[in-house]
Amino acid sequence: MFGLFARDERGRWPMLALLALLLLAFTAAQDQSSLAVGNRTVPVAFAGGVAYGPAEPIAQALGLGFTASRTGVYVSLGGRVEWFAYANSAAEAGSTGKAWRREGEPWLPIRGLAAVFDLEYRQVGSIYVLGLRPARLLAVRKSASSDPGRVILRFDRDVQVRLLEQSPPTLALIGVVEAGESGGLELSPADYGLRLTLPSVPGSLRISYSSNAVMLEWGQGKFSPQVVLDPGHGGGDTGVVVGGVREKDIVLNLARRLAENLRSRDLSVTLTRSDDRNPSLRERAGEATFAQVFVSLHATSGKNVTLYTYPDERGLAFLDKGRQLLPKTPGPRRDVLGRFVAEPGASLRLSREITGALASRALVPLEAQGPYFVLSQAGGAAVLLEVGMDEASNPEQRGKIVEALTEAILKYLGIPLEEPRTQPIDASPPLGGGTR
Repeated sequence: MFGLFARDERGRWPMLALLALLLLAFTAAQDQSSLAVGNRTVPVAFAGGVAYGPAEPIAQALGLGFTASRTGVYVSLGGRVEWFAYANSAAEAGSTGKAWRREGEPWLPIRGLAAVFDLEYRQVGSIYVLGLRPARLLAVRKSASSDPGRVILRFDRDVQVRLLEQSPPTLALIGVVEAGESGGLELSPADYGLRLTLPSVPGSLRISYSSNAVMLEWGQGKFSPQVVLDPGHGGGDTGVVVGGVREKDIVLNLARRLAENLRSRDLSVTLTRSDDRNPSLRERAGEATFAQVFVSLHATSGKNVTLYTYPDERGLAFLDKGRQLLPKTPGPRRDVLGRFVAEPGASLRLSREITGALASRALVPLEAQGPYFVLSQAGGAAVLLEVGMDEASNPEQRGKIVEALTEAILKYLGIPLEEPRTQPIDASPPLGGGTR
């Protein structure tokens, strides 16, 4: 478990620190339950028999994002944002897991909070313990373009980042205890995790999140929309198999080629999987939350092409609220909000662009709606494209599909259909038998 306490020379969190923390909590609360969270102790109260802790002190101790409103609280860990509406009573809070307004302050269910954010949770007698699980920095990707500058950090779980200093940019990677690679960046251990220092950059550093990733941007260049491509299946889940060709291979090939096309126009593109693994639906859906465009790619037997949008555009509570605020938000602030929360009807507009682009290449899709969870958390335009294997397994037709999707996404984003700055490369291995 990771709290905000120091680690030993081997980089592991010492048991002594945990025992000392438990002792501190026990001493401070001999006659009542207490919560040891991070490096502090807070009181515990019970609503309907369920243990609750004060929301803001817990968020501060773990470095979580926290915003209270009149009707509830938002709590975030990296790209994961959860909404806890206020219950009308303590009994309702205990039975539903909602937030509890106690003496005018928001309190949250300890076990429920741990489950939502995959926190380390345990109970020792009357002492509850809550902490971040150790995280690992998996990869560092730097933008090839100079303006805006961009660094994308990928972790094995959602991670919260705090800006400590603006010049040179110095950040706290909270709960990150190990780095598989540094990408040439300066990393050093700290009592909260890792300290990251970037070279001096022009202007202010901007931080944004997606699932298991943090994007750092600087400079005055134009905002680059985030596109997320979701090749379905993977790993032991092959999807449909026709003539020895597997769905998981077909859609990964499509996603890689489409990503190269879009990146050659300087768009920021993320794949929910770039190899032969099978992310959970929650992981895939989480990637869509802060993307301007999300396309989930699938295949089926036959030759039909079907394009699905989510039947009800309501998603996460904070997205609903954002859509309500968008028309009322003036000028520059509206532009910023619009980067993360698309106006109602965005998915339908993207779907129409894709339909037109495919139809112009003699691939006429059916338009439908489907309650796919992978689309339900999207903040921007999100569609699921299902292509018949008769079309997708043909290299020429597959090329047409990639061209159509490239054209449609660029049109939806209002980007001119100009020649790419670099020639796209299809480095995908051959389709068929082996795994990737």
